[in-house]
Amino acid sequence: MDSQRLLRFIIIIVCFFNALYIKDKEAKSKKDVNILRAAAGLTIIADWFFFSYNIDVGILIFAIIHTFYNYRYTQLIRVKIQVAASAVVFLIFFLIFKNITAGLLGAYFVSGFYSLTGSIMAKKEFPSPNNILIILGMVLFYVSSIIYLASALLTPQMSESVFKLIQITYLPAQVLLSSTGRKIEV
Repeated sequence: MDSQRLLRFIIIIVCFFNALYIKDKEAKSKKDVNILRAAAGLTIIADWFFFSYNIDVGILIFAIIHTFYNYRYTQLIRVKIQVAASAVVFLIFFLIFKNITAGLLGAYFVSGFYSLTGSIMAKKEFPSPNNILIILGMVLFYVSSIIYLASALLTPQMSESVFKLIQITYLPAQVLLSSTGRKIEV
């Protein structure tokens, strides 16, 4: 693991501990902070798989992370619809491209879309400034995914400049999202 990837991994671990350190009495709700902690912990695992070059497992875990975020922001019925839509898109992409990575990427983008739109729908459910930080974090998270996909489609190997561009959106997204578990009003 090169120094930039190691730095990214360390920042993600710090974000996890930020979410882990939220005391239940400081949280919007115990359910909310537990979902946030689970998503932050899974992010460490997903990044580990990305850095160990097991991309398919990393993509799958990131899709699961988006499912957790969607559940954090919306109702369980919407999460069930997301999972069903992701499974259908996975099958369609897998059958069209005959490639499991393509199927996983399709499912991932459906999951990401649901968590992004769910964060916008839940704006009134979270205290200020958390509601804005959540939306901004989800937008940056989704943009980093789009950059990753575009680079994967354009070049077989991700260049260091593309990796840096992804970090400009991905790392702030993780910092913002891991900071939104406290019920702080400004």
